[in-house]
Amino acid sequence: STLGLDGLRYDHKDRPELNHSVVDFVASPEFMNRPPQAPIYVFVIDVCYTAVASGMVKATCNAIFQAIKTKLSKNERTKVGFITFDSA
Repeated sequence: STLGLDGLRYDHKDRPELNHSVVDFVASPEFMNRPPQAPIYVFVIDVCYTAVASGMVKATCNAIFQAIKTKLSKNERTKVGFITFDSA
């Protein structure tokens, strides 16, 4: 196990993501000079032969389609981009 008797990971000092966090505060309208930027989502998909033959690309595309249809399309200003790559 990576946990010590105190319940902390042994390597927590070597893992910045466990020691430094980020907090986002949503500014109220009186602090904004302009409306918030539209959300942008970029999906990177491996389209190598193995990924296509195994059905991973189809499953990924179906999951992205459902996410766009049910959640991401609620804001009409949302932008979506796709990057495909083949490692061969």
